[in-house]
Amino acid sequence: RLRKIPFDRAIASPLLRTQATAAHVCPKVESELRLLETDHGEWEGKNKNEIESIWPETYARWLNNPRDVTFPGGESFLETQSRVLDWWEEVTNDPCNLLVVAHDNILRIIIANVLKMDLDDIWQFRLQSAAITTIEIKNGKPKMICLNDIGHLTDLQADLFLHAL
Repeated sequence: RLRKIPFDRAIASPLLRTQATAAHVCPKVESELRLLETDHGEWEGKNKNEIESIWPETYARWLNNPRDVTFPGGESFLETQSRVLDWWEEVTNDPCNLLVVAHDNILRIIIANVLKMDLDDIWQFRLQSAAITTIEIKNGKPKMICLNDIGHLTDLQADLFLHAL
């Protein structure tokens, strides 16, 4: 669906899945470390039920007050927010038609910033894997054009309840 759009740049997290997704749209993809998914530490590879049973208090904070969470053996969510918004500020100062391919938490941070939402409210909207979110920036001001467009996914949508985080 996006192949017909003339992107000036494509930037993706260095992880294989984001690089491969971006490469389907643009032949040249820049890698950006600050777009890496949150380092979930000991939570990596575990499903929600496991995480909740081992770290019930931290998991409850993650669902209600993500800004207060430091993942066991990983980074704090405020650290994730800081690196992502540092990158966002840099990239939005360069007006171009930009494709960004990143991870759920990273996109939630950017979207919350654009919508001027509190970081603790990032669960107030749905984000499907491979959905399209369009943000327009004019005169340095971002505007949400489309959030979580899944029209191209038809029956390929993921069961978000099964996602680990």
